[in-house]
Amino acid sequence: MSRCIAMVVLVCLAALPTRALVNAEPPADDDTRFDAVGAFGHTARLNEGMGNPAQHQWYGSAVLIAPDVVLTAKHLLPHGEARLPRPGAMTVRFRRHEDGTLGTNDDGVDSYHQATIARYILCPDADLMLCILRDPVEHITPVSLDLSGEEFDASKVMLAAWGSTSNWVGQGGPRTELRAGQHTATVRGAFLRLASFDNENREKANGQRQAYITDENTVPNKFDSGGSMFVVDDEDNVLLAGIIATYSGGTWLGRYAEDAAFPLGVAVEGAEALEEALD
Repeated sequence: MSRCIAMVVLVCLAALPTRALVNAEPPADDDTRFDAVGAFGHTARLNEGMGNPAQHQWYGSAVLIAPDVVLTAKHLLPHGEARLPRPGAMTVRFRRHEDGTLGTNDDGVDSYHQATIARYILCPDADLMLCILRDPVEHITPVSLDLSGEEFDASKVMLAAWGSTSNWVGQGGPRTELRAGQHTATVRGAFLRLASFDNENREKANGQRQAYITDENTVPNKFDSGGSMFVVDDEDNVLLAGIIATYSGGTWLGRYAEDAAFPLGVAVEGAEALEEALD
């Protein structure tokens, strides 16, 4: 009897729509606004030889802010700040290939565009990290940064990330594709916090609260760290205003416009300008 019940539960779970950001969807094929958001992970696991699904596993997301620079959350470092990965050990996977087509897991790793990381620059007092790419990404337009620090209309906020393929807040799982969606509950200073996650009275198992499904507008899920919070302007362009730190919060970029130790304003000019600013 218990085996039958377990089978029914598995079938029901399998029928649920998969999500990364909760209530988000893959961008349309011709929507290039989010192409700069890539998946961040081990080079070995993002290339042939590991087998499916291992070759489609990653830690989180990173976003292209210059042809040879990406921005992400530094807590995605596999060994923390004490031991940085060797050059080439980590890769950023972009959904759009150089020929304009979109990569899929079924078509294999070569259907994506993959850029290896050569150097890491950590923000000393925030969960931010710049990564210099070994080769520039020339077929994808880098995102523009919103470093003004000004208030914005929360109804024009969108999130984009490669994260957990689950529509349960707090649920892990394989990460398979880019998802994006509107987030109308965003407020400055706590733009990614889902207040009900901490307060929801849910069933517990082994002392731990269980994940739950929400019908809120798009919220970050587990493994969405490093994803992007965009503000959409009047011309329908997306400006990067923050970086996701999973569903518990995020990092506001405005305060780092002129930070000498972490010069975001210079990083958008490319790796060479960034290196000169740090020397």
